[in-house]
Amino acid sequence: MHVTSSIRTVLASSALVLLLGQPACAPENTSTIEVTPLPSGLPDARKGEVLVDAQGALHFASPQAFFDQIDALNAMTAAEMDAWEDGIGFVSERRRFEEVMAEVAAAETEAEADAILSAHQDLIEVIGDEARPRIQAGGYRSVVGPDGVFHVNGVVHKVLPSRVISAEDGRIETIEAALAAPEAAAAGAFAGVNVVSYARGVEDDSSAVALGCTDRREAFASTSDRKVEFTLSTSREYCAGCCGTYYHRVRVDLQLEGYKKNWLGKWVSYDTAYEHQNVAFKLDAPRVTGFNGVSSSFYYDSYSVSIPAGSSNCDAKTWGISMIVGDQVQNASIDEPYFTRVKGQGKSRGTGAGTWANICCGYAEGCGF
Repeated sequence: MHVTSSIRTVLASSALVLLLGQPACAPENTSTIEVTPLPSGLPDARKGEVLVDAQGALHFASPQAFFDQIDALNAMTAAEMDAWEDGIGFVSERRRFEEVMAEVAAAETEAEADAILSAHQDLIEVIGDEARPRIQAGGYRSVVGPDGVFHVNGVVHKVLPSRVISAEDGRIETIEAALAAPEAAAAGAFAGVNVVSYARGVEDDSSAVALGCTDRREAFASTSDRKVEFTLSTSREYCAGCCGTYYHRVRVDLQLEGYKKNWLGKWVSYDTAYEHQNVAFKLDAPRVTGFNGVSSSFYYDSYSVSIPAGSSNCDAKTWGISMIVGDQVQNASIDEPYFTRVKGQGKSRGTGAGTWANICCGYAEGCGF
């Protein structure tokens, strides 16, 4: 059963779509981040909301603490996220990517730049003349440490480019064994191991099946030496807790990233300002009606959302907004989300006043730009 809900603007009081934040960019000295340092190590991993172990991986006290932290990070600037990480002694894959790309931008020869990228293939994938994060989903990228790992209430999770694998015994060795025998893992041969796809990535055999406007649309606009990448994507965000519990929710991300050509003629990320306008989408997401004692009862509602025009009001390498569409579902799988229609325009200061990257899919009458 599908019911259509139209939302012209995202209202704070709306239970249908929760806007997680359109972070305002501000100088570092105007933001105060209060962080209470927490002890490290597995023996203390369940005493606080979030801890860092000796391997540099985060431990969350509960699934809700995990989701709450992602939501909080989505509303932070890059400087605020860095301050949060510094306060607990953590280095995210997001931050590592930025640091490596700064090294690439500073390289004095093409061979040196290629060597840096080659040494970080676990973190970066190179497509054509662009280097991108291995994990595209921003929520996961901000909370995974080395090897894409995080823990929730004793359950270990490993994030791959399109999948999350969790093991209830808390042992990364269990996940490695499942990765070594993917067919057995898919058949449920590993007790307490869940393999959940969150995007139709290169590892997903169903990626060749085009559903609607798919789960990711991107567009580029460029001048001779400046380029902007505009992306609208949706994903299934997953987290497991102890004792067989797990949760899903649907996430939508708008992201803009600016590039300039360095002296080697390569496109590299750089700090610039961004704008977006005419952004709207439609997709199906869960609406929970109750809980039967074991799992959520829900149906799929059809959500039509329009996002007001906005801008970064600052310079950043990447900038965007994120939102959760529909309700969080417990102990029941949900369909991988995809856009039935999606549109929008994005630009950077570098591409100029009238040079927009345009996304338009599924609008029979056209997108009006």
